[in-house]
Formats: sequence, C-alpha cells, structure tokens
Amino acid sequence: MSQEENTNQEEQKTKSEKFKYTICYIPLVAIILFFIEDDKNPEFRKHIKYGSFLFIAYILLVFLFNLILPFLNLGWILFLIYIIICIYLGYKAYSGEKVELEYFDKIEEKIKDKL
Repeated sequence: MSQEENTNQEEQKTKSEKFKYTICYIPLVAIILFFIEDDKNPEFRKHIKYGSFLFIAYILLVFLFNLILPFLNLGWILFLIYIIICIYLGYKAYSGEKVELEYFDKIEEKIKDKL
C-alpha cells in the first residue's frame, strides 16, 4: 500500500469520525447512537453525552416554562436557542475543534459521586 493511499484512508476515517461527532447534536440521534454504536472512543462518547444532555435540558426547560408561564409560550424561543447551540457545537465538532461544556462535565461528576 502506498503512502498516498494510506493518507487518503486516514483522511476518510477522520472525516467519518468528524461526521459522527457532528450528528450527535441532532435531536434524539445522540440517544440512539448511545445504544447502537459500538465505538468506545472517549471523544465520541463525549459528543454523545453533550448531545443527549442538551436535548434533555431543552425538553426540561420547555416543560418548566410552559408549566410556570403558559401564557408567554416561550417554547419557540427555547427551540431557536437550542438549534443555534446544536449547530454551533456540531460545526466545532466537524471542524475538529475541541468541544468542552464544563458545566455539563461538573454535573456529570456530581452525579457519579452520588452513585
């Protein structure tokens, strides 16, 4: 195998990994990937975790805002904010930048400590 073919295969692998990282921020996809993907890559697991946390946080916020202030109907504003955050994080993941959500990491550590 030549050096050029080896480099092309590595680029394809990197592109496919970046694509997998990106689709983790599509609603519900991260939760589905968590159960069907066998990839134990810690970076991939982190993106799955962030995508899932964002989706669950969005659902909880919509529920709470509709429960507390039903006459304002803030669901569409929260949806826009959620979509913008997901697009931003997906873009960062696809471009190869490191995605860190320290607040979610701290919450996860607290949950692990209590278990």
